[in-house]
Amino acid sequence: MLFAILIGGAIGFAFGRLPGFVIGAVIAALLVQWAKFKIYQRLRSVQSEFSNSVFAV
Repeated sequence: MLFAILIGGAIGFAFGRLPGFVIGAVIAALLVQWAKFKIYQRLRSVQSEFSNSVFAV
């Protein structure tokens, strides 16, 4: 996540110096959190489907 924040901050810095760095870092952090949520949501779905198929009667 730190890497994504630094990359987002660097891109933002290229466009708007310090305010751009802060905005880019915040956007990158939010995107990483959203991606982690989606990945964990999909993982829970796959685990649930697997357990349902294993223990189906």
